[in-house]
Amino acid sequence: MYKLVIADDEPKITTLLSKIINWESLGFELAKVFSDGKEVIEHLKHNHVDCVLCDICMKHVSGIDVAEYVYNNSPQTNVIFLSGYQDFNFATSALKFGVENYFIKPVQIDEIKSAFENLKIKLDAAKNESEFISYYRRDMLNNLANGFYKDFSAISGMFERIQLNVTPDYACALLKIDFESPIERDAEALMNLFQNLASLNQASILAYYLMCDYNSVKYIMFSKTFFKNAFWDFSRELCQSITEISDVESAISELSCYETVLKLCDTFNSSLPAKDSDLLRKLEQSLVFDVNSGNTNDASDTLSTISKLISSLDLSQLKDYFSNLLKNIKPDLLTIIVEDNNSEQNNNLFDDYFNTLKACNTTESLLSFVNDFFIKLAIMMKDTNLQKKNILRIRNYIAHHYMEDLSLEHLAAMAYLSPTYFSRIFKSVVGQNYIDFLISCRMNKTKDLLLNTNMKIYEISDAVGYKNIRSFTKFFKSNCGMSPSEYRNKFMGGNTNG
Repeated sequence: MYKLVIADDEPKITTLLSKIINWESLGFELAKVFSDGKEVIEHLKHNHVDCVLCDICMKHVSGIDVAEYVYNNSPQTNVIFLSGYQDFNFATSALKFGVENYFIKPVQIDEIKSAFENLKIKLDAAKNESEFISYYRRDMLNNLANGFYKDFSAISGMFERIQLNVTPDYACALLKIDFESPIERDAEALMNLFQNLASLNQASILAYYLMCDYNSVKYIMFSKTFFKNAFWDFSRELCQSITEISDVESAISELSCYETVLKLCDTFNSSLPAKDSDLLRKLEQSLVFDVNSGNTNDASDTLSTISKLISSLDLSQLKDYFSNLLKNIKPDLLTIIVEDNNSEQNNNLFDDYFNTLKACNTTESLLSFVNDFFIKLAIMMKDTNLQKKNILRIRNYIAHHYMEDLSLEHLAAMAYLSPTYFSRIFKSVVGQNYIDFLISCRMNKTKDLLLNTNMKIYEISDAVGYKNIRSFTKFFKSNCGMSPSEYRNKFMGGNTNG
């Protein structure tokens, strides 16, 4: 449910809005009803609100003042105006402060319902986008923490993609906190707890949650200047917060500080052979696809190629390489494997890998063990429930990003699967191949825009992801048996806007 507050200095209006409209059926929880904008602003200072529905002219603090406060201090909050005046200045102020909608009294209840139905669609899309960015950011930061990136350009590009205001010259630190006893919470609640704690109010430190299990949690931290004490102070504060909230004692088990992000990456890259390092990276990504696709033969072949490429390494260097290999790709594997309730089992599996790797006393035994381990992971990934969850995640992404250029390769990479396997399993789970599902999403949105907006046909074409209006018209006609203009005429009985 999204949080809604209503403000109007006319009691009849607030009673009407709060009692007659079934807000829960629209996806909103009516949190508070106020009679003045001053009360709204005070509420916003201490509470999260998704939408404010308010009158413009109120006795002490106006709706314009509320909109200005939201614009400057709470941009995630949406404002919808009610007004008894058709005043040009009010309208321009509404535009200036990004007001979502503007109704002139008397307003029809159905109009308000329609506005909130559309707002919920917008909020749902923003929520999904936010969740995807958070997931993608965590994924990329895990790759960074495990040495996936090796030069200034690659690191800068990664930071830009995940919308992080950090550069490769920033100081950084990797933190691991262990718990005296397992924290008894479900996996999602545990992850949310650690994500929220990462945003502790420290102006000099930017901290981001990486991963956790019931026994420990890992973070990565950034700072403009290299100062070990600042990282230590923040880490101790984080430990204390975890202890207080969870009632489980926590302690810093690892804290590695680096003068720059580049120095962090160098510690990993120095263990890799300089020759053929780019090819190694590609093979490592292929291994992810092979394992997540449950393709045991291809996984074995990829590992064989990797082994040949690093055959000049001695036993100690091989242990370092294969240890770092799993660290590099583990987040991509965990994204899918730990979706079930087997996170403890899977963490034990990975712990056994590192322990057995250390114990190997010959190159042959090490390579044999590594091959067996990744084959075992590939067999695990044949679990249809896990694959279904993964594909449904991508289906939901398509449903909210249909207007973008979504290639098969892009979607398969998001699912950590090869394009061929992704295409096959997507159809088995969804019942359509990915391109047909994408087209159906676009066509459904097209019908909505044709019947519920005055947008021109070429504007709709662009809005749903077709830059070429001829292709758009062709797809629509093949799906609906008529052109977009004919569809609008038939079901609206109005004039076309082509």
